[in-house]
Amino acid sequence: MEFERVGGKERVKVRARIIAATNRDLKAMVKEGKFRDDLYYRLNIVTITIPPLRERREDITVLVDFLIKKINKELHKNITGVSREMMEVFRQYSWPGNIRELENLLVRAAVIAHGQILGKVDFPDLLGGAQSEAAGGEADSKPGMDATGRLLTLDEIEERHIRLVISKIGRNKGEICEALGISRPTLERKLEKYGIAFE
Repeated sequence: MEFERVGGKERVKVRARIIAATNRDLKAMVKEGKFRDDLYYRLNIVTITIPPLRERREDITVLVDFLIKKINKELHKNITGVSREMMEVFRQYSWPGNIRELENLLVRAAVIAHGQILGKVDFPDLLGGAQSEAAGGEADSKPGMDATGRLLTLDEIEERHIRLVISKIGRNKGEICEALGISRPTLERKLEKYGIAFE
């Protein structure tokens, strides 16, 4: 391919490969007329399918070790790992935000860490949702409080509720908005605010 530099007159030869990522079923969207078929066939040369984290829970231990090393380097921390009890919570959680959600949770936990090993006390946001799922979706007997009896802030309650709705509905943002009674732009702002990612 050849391009002209902005403001320049000479054409410059460029060799490039395009890597595109999506969480949508593009083939189905082509059939529905929602995605251009010519663009699909230009992009779809080599396809690598990465299952969501909830479908490869055996990878969680390895990912946690890798992410903790990365976080230690970036935040100048000395976290050595996650407790067995907390790792079991990780394995039971549905991870609607995939690996990015796991990384965000570990970063927050590292910032407020009470020791070198991250335990339940370091993941107050996750425990409400994970415990609700383990109990079959039963409501918390003490709404507005965490497992230690601490009163939650409004932001913490809102984040827990959004995560609960996502775990029940899935990644359909239209249905999530309807369940929460908010607009799409409002949902996007809240997902960014609480570090809830869709991959």
